Amino acid sequence: MPYLGNPPAEAYTTTVKDSFSGDGSTTAFTLSVPSTTNDLRVVVENVIQDPTVAYSVSGTTLTFTSAPPTGTNNIYAVNLGPAVQTVVPPDGVTLTNPTVTGDLTVDTDTLFVDSANNRVGVGTVSPSSLLDVDKSQDAETNIELTNTNTGSSAQVRTKYTTDGGLFTVGKTSDAHAFGGDAYLYNVDNTNIRFATNDIERLRILSSGGITFNGDTASANALDDYEEGTWTPNLPQGGSVTVTYASYIKVGALVTAYAFITATSIPNDGNQFQIGGLPFTSNSTNGYYGGGSLSYSGAYNTNVFTDPLVSFNSTFLYFHRNDGNSNAIYNSNITGGTRDLIFQVIYHTTI
Repeated sequence: MPYLGNPPAEAYTTTVKDSFSGDGSTTAFTLSVPSTTNDLRVVVENVIQDPTVAYSVSGTTLTFTSAPPTGTNNIYAVNLGPAVQTVVPPDGVTLTNPTVTGDLTVDTDTLFVDSANNRVGVGTVSPSSLLDVDKSQDAETNIELTNTNTGSSAQVRTKYTTDGGLFTVGKTSDAHAFGGDAYLYNVDNTNIRFATNDIERLRILSSGGITFNGDTASANALDDYEEGTWTPNLPQGGSVTVTYASYIKVGALVTAYAFITATSIPNDGNQFQIGGLPFTSNSTNGYYGGGSLSYSGAYNTNVFTDPLVSFNSTFLYFHRNDGNSNAIYNSNITGGTRDLIFQVIYHTTI
């Protein structure tokens, strides 16, 4: 007659017997294989012992409640093994470093481990990498991580068409319109793009730099951001004490700030310059950067004007603003201690 219900699980085990000699004092003995209290039959002087009452088992350790009497091989234990093997081990069984030899296949459409135990295939029996998730026959998500508390998910999906490869967050049949709040995708095998609501917000160019809002021009790519300090000096003579000097560089645009005290300025006809700018200015002939003079303590403010950064240089200088077209010279400010606070903005060459 046909069998009703699920068939019982089948398992084949090897019965293991261990023999021990009692000495009247030892209560703990080491088994050759791990077991559990109810899976081990223990006999002392040909009398079967009561599990949990007369003895207990933890892994490979058999412990008696009272020391067995002295005798040669007067104790033996038979590891009966569990009657039925299940996916969940019974209480008391610990799996330590389980080893699988040969190819392990758990439903060829789901999971496969090769015989060398170094490649795992999901959806393929021929994994080509350490973890090979193959969904080449459809456009479903390859890997999906779902937060069961919120219902949100992060997905990694590959679309085997003219499109490229990496997708996360959101889910529709259209690789270019996931919906959702944000997603990352690659549709030309080079650039990586970030988008929200199917509108590209940021693109990482394979040639370097990032662009925004769908802009593809390399000239518009932001390829550098840097903050730091710099060391002002007086290249035309004199000495300087730096209270603070910093800069920010975004792409080719440099903003430099400094608070300095100039001393020992020589009385000569050299142009008064402040050197040491963190980047060389644009080399285009006629290009000048500029800024503002916030404080010029002890200087003649009727003479000083805003600073200029000459092209292809690392210094700034000052022009007179009293109708004289000449620059400020050392002789105009010689002697004493001079405080100076300024900031300049200029372009460097990328």
